[in-house]
Amino acid sequence: MHTSQDHAGARQRRAGIVADQVISAPDGLPAGTAARAASVRGVAASVGLPRTGALVPVGTDDGRWMRPASVQGVSGSSRDLVAVQDLDVRQGRLDALGPGRVAVDALLAKAAHARVGHRLALHLPDGTKISPTVVAIYGRGLGIAELTLPRAALIGHVTSSFDSDVLVRDAGGAGPRWVALGRAGPAKGPARGVSPRAGPSLS
Repeated sequence: MHTSQDHAGARQRRAGIVADQVISAPDGLPAGTAARAASVRGVAASVGLPRTGALVPVGTDDGRWMRPASVQGVSGSSRDLVAVQDLDVRQGRLDALGPGRVAVDALLAKAAHARVGHRLALHLPDGTKISPTVVAIYGRGLGIAELTLPRAALIGHVTSSFDSDVLVRDAGGAGPRWVALGRAGPAKGPARGVSPRAGPSLS
């Protein structure tokens, strides 16, 4: 069913995915795919993104409950991330993302009373509780992901270590060679290039 929230998410994906190319595969992409893409001549930045979910305590006092939130893990540097995604940072600095740190969507941050410089408690898919420090609050979580963590924070706590997508920013002339590289990477099935304007699948 299409709702206003669906449409808002689609708008955020279109605005937020600024990569020149997006590659995905039905069963995911091995972690090394992003690194192989980065080695291709003409690629300026390449970021692998495993996607999962987490539970975040929201509300206050007796009305406190666990809210599901979408999560993306980031391989590579925060500089690479901003080359392929525009998360619409409202507070803080995305380049401060690193071990023990998290960036949070503004609506989730409001519900969880999260602030830059403070810790945010959350539960990973295997039940592990972590409390990373919030370094940025951004506006496009509905269309991209409500929580952004380093990839290493997720691996070991999810059922699959494969990346859902690899986002690539070209420096010029990398297109066909990059797609060919991606076709060699997925664990199962052929890889498929996806228009960045459509955004990555969140399924």
